[in-house]
Amino acid sequence: MSKRDRLLVVDDDHSMRAVLEQRFLDAGYEVHLAKDGREGLQRTRELLPQFVLCDWVMPNLDGIQYCRSIKSDPGLRETYVVLLSARDSAEDQVMGLDSGADDYLAKPFDPPELLARVRVGIRARRLNDELRKTEHQTALLEMAATLGHEINNPLTALFGHMELLSQYLDQKNEARSSHHLKEAGLVATRMADVAQRLIRLQDPRTTHYLEDLRMLDLD
Repeated sequence: MSKRDRLLVVDDDHSMRAVLEQRFLDAGYEVHLAKDGREGLQRTRELLPQFVLCDWVMPNLDGIQYCRSIKSDPGLRETYVVLLSARDSAEDQVMGLDSGADDYLAKPFDPPELLARVRVGIRARRLNDELRKTEHQTALLEMAATLGHEINNPLTALFGHMELLSQYLDQKNEARSSHHLKEAGLVATRMADVAQRLIRLQDPRTTHYLEDLRMLDLD
């Protein structure tokens, strides 16, 4: 377990909250409490916990409504939620999981099993975070490759035309100067076009670039 993984317990039963709080504290977790689904939703937004243990039957906002709210929020949907309930029929479990809960635990529960579910949930959340980080890094590499390829090539040509333009200006060769000035303008237009395509990009796709490196397809 990483240092002080953050847990949120959402339950309207005071004694249950107290028992769960102590058990999780003893296991080394950072524990926060909420007395109903509405407060739980607010605390989730404030704390961004790695793991939430949420009761089903609660006032104001029940566990099903809480799960649906969490999973419909892009900033919270990665939160790992275990729904806790005395309702243990197969239909109830399906309803709970369909609401967005990642796991379902029926009351009365076995304490070691509960802690095992917590460990599984936090491990799953950590792996998901690492996957998202890897995907983000890959996207940045692809963007860098795209910029390097699409802008560096015309930039090199632009510098070449500018150098030749400078030489011909020194030689007072107006025809040559005009030619390279026109070419430099075309290259600059190409670079501006690349920039605009990047700005307008909405459905990014990649294409092979070098070895195992890919870049954005701007065509």
